Amino acid sequence: MKMAATSLRIHRLAVLAVLLIIIIVLISANTDDVGARSDNRAAPLNLEAARNAQEQEPGSSLAAPALTAQAAAGQIILTWGAVANAVSYELWVWDWAANEWRRIGGDLTGASYTHSGLAAGAEYYYAIRAVDASGGTSEWSQQVSATVPAALAAPALTAQAAAGQIIL
Repeated sequence: MKMAATSLRIHRLAVLAVLLIIIIVLISANTDDVGARSDNRAAPLNLEAARNAQEQEPGSSLAAPALTAQAAAGQIILTWGAVANAVSYELWVWDWAANEWRRIGGDLTGASYTHSGLAAGAEYYYAIRAVDASGGTSEWSQQVSATVPAALAAPALTAQAAAGQIIL
C-alpha cells in the first residue's frame, strides 16, 4: 500500500512539473525584446494611424524617403535616399513588447542609421519620413523589415601529431 501511495505522489509531482514547464514556456514566448519579433505574430498593421496619433500629420510637399534595411550580426543597417528640402528624418521601429511604433535615432540628418544591440534571430520592422524646415513631414516610406542573423558557431577543430606534421 505504501508503494502505491508513493507511486501516486511521484506521478502527481511529474504532472505538476510538466504543467509548470508549459506555463514557463508560454510566459517566455510573450516577452520579446523591444522592437523584435521572434514568434509567428503577423506584421504590425495600421502603422499610419499609430504613428500619426503620436506625431503631426503630413503637411509638406516632401517626397517619401525610400528605406532599405540590411541585417548584420547584432544590428540592422538602415539607409534611405536623401529627400530634397528635407532637414531631418524620423525613423520608427515596431515595438513588439508595447505593441506600438516608437521613434529611434532622434532627429536624423544623414541618410543612414545603425540600429545596434539587437537579438539574434529577431525580426524588426521600420518606417521613415522626411521633415522640412517648417516641421512639415512627408508621407511615410514603405515599411521594411530585417531579421538579425543567428550567431555562427565556431567550427570544431582537432589536431593530431603525425611523423613531423600536425593534421587538422
